[in-house]
Amino acid sequence: MLNMFVSSVQTDWDVYLPRMLFAYRAAYQSTMCDSPFFCLFGHDPVQPLDIVFANQDPPWKSDDLPQWRRKQFAWFQETRRLVESHLIQGQNRSATATDEQKKVDFQPADSVWLYQYFRKLTDENQKRIKKLTYNWHGPYRIHSRQGENTFRIYLPSHPDRAVPNNVDRLKKFQGYWSRPYDDDIPERLLCRTPSDDDWSPAFDEGDPNDALLASEFLLESSFGGRVQFPDGDLAYTNVESPISKVSDKRKRPNGESEYLVEHADGLCYWTPRSRLTLYVSFITEYENTVRAEKGLPSLRRSLCMAEVDTEPSEVFEF
Repeated sequence: MLNMFVSSVQTDWDVYLPRMLFAYRAAYQSTMCDSPFFCLFGHDPVQPLDIVFANQDPPWKSDDLPQWRRKQFAWFQETRRLVESHLIQGQNRSATATDEQKKVDFQPADSVWLYQYFRKLTDENQKRIKKLTYNWHGPYRIHSRQGENTFRIYLPSHPDRAVPNNVDRLKKFQGYWSRPYDDDIPERLLCRTPSDDDWSPAFDEGDPNDALLASEFLLESSFGGRVQFPDGDLAYTNVESPISKVSDKRKRPNGESEYLVEHADGLCYWTPRSRLTLYVSFITEYENTVRAEKGLPSLRRSLCMAEVDTEPSEVFEF
């Protein structure tokens, strides 16, 4: 789920992680017929709205505590029994669904998602990892049917070409909200090795009509785009952050620090510190890396000294 929200440069995964964990734990699970949070703690998570109305119940008495504990113990036992029975029923439903799979069929001009295996880029500066890379691209359009399990799709970047793809790698496109999860793929396409450098199918059926698209054939919407304005300004599309990393530092003649910033398109520019106020985390990461190479500990600034650590707006010479 995390890779559906992380940007293409994969620098903001820690921003979404707490929210994704809470959403997953508090969401209803059809197999357990309740949320994982409820199954673990016996109650729903306490949210801000619950705290607002927390004092609406009548006050407790001291002799109510033993009775409340007995009710809670019985409630936990009943919850455990229900969860176990729902899990058994869910396993039976999964086996039935696997045996009753429906045949997938597409018509010409249908829009589909295409599953593209993760490939590590040849550029050493592109530090993308497999777990945070989203592998469903599109939408593409069906050109024609080639075989029983093979369809040819159009390539928008190459209108004169139509490549074959196995139906296992295609999903019906019903809007951008319908992007499949990365685990929604057949076992034939699962990676057998955890390495990001190689790809090896778990079960190679030897389908000669299954084409693996190169990066130049994928849609632009799957990558970041670079827009050049007449006044010399730059903008990037389909990325959460225009900056990928900070790789070097130097001093300007006026004494201001200047950093070598790598942008989302791979190009590097020297940028003064005053223009990077929104990207302090990249600077901190670079400084900690430099300190680690020198054998020094990472910078740890106390919240009490936050005002002291800020640079003065005026410098007085005596």
